[in-house]
Amino acid sequence: MTATNTALFSAQPAVSATGTLTFTPAAGAMGAATVTVQLHDNGGVANGGVDTSAPQTFTITLTPTTIPSLTINDVSVVEGNNQCSPCTPMPFTISLSAASSQTVTVNYATLAGIATAGKDYISTSGTLTFAPGEVSKTIIVQVVGDTLKEPNETLVLRLTNPTNAIIARTEGIGAIIDDDSR
Repeated sequence: MTATNTALFSAQPAVSATGTLTFTPAAGAMGAATVTVQLHDNGGVANGGVDTSAPQTFTITLTPTTIPSLTINDVSVVEGNNQCSPCTPMPFTISLSAASSQTVTVNYATLAGIATAGKDYISTSGTLTFAPGEVSKTIIVQVVGDTLKEPNETLVLRLTNPTNAIIARTEGIGAIIDDDSR
């Protein structure tokens, strides 16, 4: 087997004994390589004793792929007075810059800003999954309302450990707007 433009590959094209072609593109590689394959047998008498096949030539073309980026928005909600009967939802939108043909995942977790977990909001964490073609998902953080006069407070929703995407904006800020007069 021979290939032109070998710089395109970190593992050169190869054909296994079962006929499977494998190769690994070099990072950021783009372009074309011409590959020629010629098979040799063990010297038997099949096919009139011909030990070598005619050369077969094909082209491998590497085109750049765009990895989508993840962003998260900032959110403001009025606290409410409901002590989670029901809680006040704080919806964060996580968006992909472009639809992906692969499943995209990203971990998320709330972090305290000025707001206190358990008192002002309910902590949440997990893994968000985008099916191929999806570009937007929502994570709801539950805000615990009260009747105490206090300053506005903030919390953070942080994105980490993406697969099949990069994170363009790691944190969304959630502002809890106090609506109490006493």
